Amino acid sequence: MLLTTPDEIKMSTVHRILEGPIAMLPCVSLNFYEKCEDCKDEETCSVNRLMAQVRDNTLAILENQTLADLLK
Repeated sequence: MLLTTPDEIKMSTVHRILEGPIAMLPCVSLNFYEKCEDCKDEETCSVNRLMAQVRDNTLAILENQTLADLLK
């Protein structure tokens, strides 16, 4: 049983509950940030910049879809 209607439940929330962080790397996570052990400087890390873009684009998609959208 749901506490809210499916059109109020963003897929980003569902993902975080079921799968954890949206970011593929902890160093770019908005809610579960952890510094990478190998990284000397996140500001110049090309992998960090790429994964931040992946996170941002994935988040934009998940934030604009609801559980109701999936049920259609």
